Amino acid sequence: MIVLKAEVFNDGRHTGENIAAKLETMLSSWGIPKENVLCIVRDGGTKMKKGISLLIIKNIDCLSHQIQEKFENEEDPLLWWKVNSNKYGILSPVAKEYLVTPPTSVLSERVFSGAKIFYIPHRNRLHGERASKLLFLKFNIPSLQFNY
Repeated sequence: MIVLKAEVFNDGRHTGENIAAKLETMLSSWGIPKENVLCIVRDGGTKMKKGISLLIIKNIDCLSHQIQEKFENEEDPLLWWKVNSNKYGILSPVAKEYLVTPPTSVLSERVFSGAKIFYIPHRNRLHGERASKLLFLKFNIPSLQFNY
């Protein structure tokens, strides 16, 4: 999330109309068209939802408050997302894209090659959970473009 600007309601009234006016002012000051905005509304804020709907901006409720259901390990995640796609509309296509099995074995072979770095003769007591975390870091830190 990027915060571009913060506004204060000087009159103290958080009505949907006031929120819409503040949002519109902020977007226009940055030259951001409403079509490029996706608002994530937290805590079921009804006045915020009204303000966003008055501006006709795409929005979703905060997913950390919504996704509370857990499914069993035996349940197929793709089937779960198919059944619940209406409930989590905007997130469903993303889940379907990232939950599929890659059509090639290159990625899994890359992970096995990376494991050779950790499983060497003088590290023969490395437990699976620790190795899994090390592999996760090895392959995901570069995507963060973290300079250390």
